[in-house]
Amino acid sequence: MSLISKITSKGQTTLPSELRTALDLMPGDRIRYVKEADGSYRIVKLSGSFADLKGALNLGRPVELDEISEAVGQARTALGRGHDRS
Repeated sequence: MSLISKITSKGQTTLPSELRTALDLMPGDRIRYVKEADGSYRIVKLSGSFADLKGALNLGRPVELDEISEAVGQARTALGRGHDRS
């Protein structure tokens, strides 16, 4: 099966209904784009659990706590939430 969608000038796209149905996606759901070894990507629906974070910091080695904290801070900044909860 091959599905096509268009990218807007803002970098947005609408996932085809067949794909949304296959992934059981609803408005507000989050998805992850996972890069495969061959350079292709796959789309994964996130469930909102910590298990969804598996592989997010794939450095090929054990990860130090300060690296995790830095990655969380970068993710918060990217989401517009700042670095702290205060």
